[in-house]
Amino acid sequence: MSYEYTYELIRPLILKKGTPVLVTLHGIGADYHDLREIIAPLGDRVLQFHIQGNIPIDHGYAYYLLDYTNQSEQEAIQDARTSLHCFIQSELRELDLLDHPVCLMGFSQGAILSSILLVDYPQAYRAGVILNGRKVDSLKTNLSYEHRDVYVIQGKQDQRFPIPSGKELANYLSSCGCSVTYDEFDVGHGINDAECRAVVKWLRQEFEWSEPNED
Repeated sequence: MSYEYTYELIRPLILKKGTPVLVTLHGIGADYHDLREIIAPLGDRVLQFHIQGNIPIDHGYAYYLLDYTNQSEQEAIQDARTSLHCFIQSELRELDLLDHPVCLMGFSQGAILSSILLVDYPQAYRAGVILNGRKVDSLKTNLSYEHRDVYVIQGKQDQRFPIPSGKELANYLSSCGCSVTYDEFDVGHGINDAECRAVVKWLRQEFEWSEPNED
């Protein structure tokens, strides 16, 4: 199991005590640039930590691939979960950021992993933004039901993970102790401008930032 990932770290000009760390996990076939534009409006309010999958596929990368002859879907996802958690915590420790609030944001495969990380390691991650994901049960039997805020978004025309998948995931996260906000947007398996604005607004509220002044 590899704990090494290519990543991009974008620091604010002034790193304050308590500056949130926003960790992004992309969808299959993408790379660490994929979600950067969504959170660009936050500027120096966050430290951006974009992690790329370590398995090349098509023109991008994945965090795990399913091979039902050797392991179940849960086992493959849990292996990736463990690897990512160890990597994230190691990098945060190296950068002296373990006392900063950490928010996970994932799309598709990254959304699945983000939700599993939130459930399995609630002490490590304060919040999450889950974009076009679906539920995968935790393999852990001693879940800790600590409060975390989660924003779950699903595309109304998403044929890969339809609306029922998003609702099931939102209900599952609620049952695991998360405070869930659920939204649907008029988009397929992707992200539109309205969704981007909603994510930025939710993050501002989550970390108690004021809205920017309108000219």
